[in-house]
Amino acid sequence: MPSVGAILIGAILGLGLGIVGAIPFLTVGWDTSTPGGQIALILVGVVAQFAAGYAAARIGQRDHELHGGLAALLLFSVVAAISLAAARDPSMVTLAAGGMIALMMGTLGGVLAHNRVE
Repeated sequence: MPSVGAILIGAILGLGLGIVGAIPFLTVGWDTSTPGGQIALILVGVVAQFAAGYAAARIGQRDHELHGGLAALLLFSVVAAISLAAARDPSMVTLAAGGMIALMMGTLGGVLAHNRVE
């Protein structure tokens, strides 16, 4: 059974990192509708998902990969819900691909945290 606390803490840490990572792009007035701006925000999101997975796996005592994947998936779900509330016409293909990437990045973070623990 996965530790809900570890998953929540990992997702919260990932969300915080994502917000802190996105602030410089948004405060300097960088146009995030351009391809360069979108790539930068995607990279911030991927790093935040990896960090969420890594943190959750380090906090959880076992099932490191599971904790990492679930924390990143929770982080993605929160961000996707906010995006769906703000967007007029969301793409379900984009959401599905984003969820798969989140699961992969969080699991990768969990694997690396597991290798670091042992």
